[in-house]
Amino acid sequence: MSASNRAIHDLELLAQEANAKQQNDLEDDVVVGITAVTLLKLPIGCPPKMARAALALLPLIFSLMYVVGTATFAAPTNFIEGSCKVTRFPAVCLQSLSAHAIAIGRDPQKLAQTALSVSLAKAKSTKSFMLQLAKLRGLRPNEHAALKDCLDNMDDGVDRLRQSVREFEELVMAQGEDVLWHKSNIATWASSAMDSEETCKDGLNQPALDGKMKNSIIARIEDASKVTSNALAFLNTL
Repeated sequence: MSASNRAIHDLELLAQEANAKQQNDLEDDVVVGITAVTLLKLPIGCPPKMARAALALLPLIFSLMYVVGTATFAAPTNFIEGSCKVTRFPAVCLQSLSAHAIAIGRDPQKLAQTALSVSLAKAKSTKSFMLQLAKLRGLRPNEHAALKDCLDNMDDGVDRLRQSVREFEELVMAQGEDVLWHKSNIATWASSAMDSEETCKDGLNQPALDGKMKNSIIARIEDASKVTSNALAFLNTL
């Protein structure tokens, strides 16, 4: 494995570890929430019989929490699954939005807004990944030049997605004819961001560019673009 490929591999591992940490943090929050139920406010020095009776109720409490929690989570998740079926990239849609099911609920506007925010987060993450790659030693001049051009385009894409997210905040408060105006602005900014990402990809698609580096970047760009495409599909239904 070349030095550049090894460095790319290390960066990908760091990204995976960061994602795993986020998942563990979410799981820890769930554990803390469940543990809080055990604080039954028993009086200090209560009789053993009372303590045993309280502890005996814990399995029932946990079961009720599971049933209620499952029912609460099922409806929003089903809404996301159904909504994602009408997008161009349903698998990416479901994967990127399922974690936000509770926040989205069954609100089509929140669905589109969340998809746009996720797209911005992915674009920013891709840009950060590319910045780290650009710092690698041993890059050939053509690789460094291609990365720089792509970074310039990704920077534009991030700015335009950020603008579309801000515009969506205005849409939430809009009424009457202003709704259509803000929707048009959001679509314009988001579509322009996708164009910038596509230009970045085109610059990377040259035979002389390192295959692993190119594939790593393109995979991230395409993921962000697919989420943006899905967000636009949701926007068009509002």
